Amino acid sequence: MINPDTADGLDLSGTWHGQYNYQGRKKDPVPFVAHLAEGDSWLTGVITEVGTVGTAKGIEIEATVDGRRAGRSIIFLKLYNGAHRDTIL
Repeated sequence: MINPDTADGLDLSGTWHGQYNYQGRKKDPVPFVAHLAEGDSWLTGVITEVGTVGTAKGIEIEATVDGRRAGRSIIFLKLYNGAHRDTIL
C-alpha cells in the first residue's frame, strides 16, 4: 500500500490476508487475516486464524501484533490471547 503522507510513501495499515507455515514441519500452511494500523512506522494490530492443534483446533483464535517497519523490512511480536495456550506449542 502506498501512502503519500508517510515519509517513505509506504503504509501497512489495512486488512491483510496471508498464510504461514513452520519450516521443517509437514503441515499445511495456516491462513490468517491481519488488521494492521501503522503510525510513524510503528505497527499495531490483531491477527485471527483457525487453530490447528489441541483445544483450539478448528476454532478461530486471536493474537495481537506490535512492531515496527523500517523501509521494506518489518519486525513484530505476535502474542496469542492465551485462551488456547497449547495452540502455539
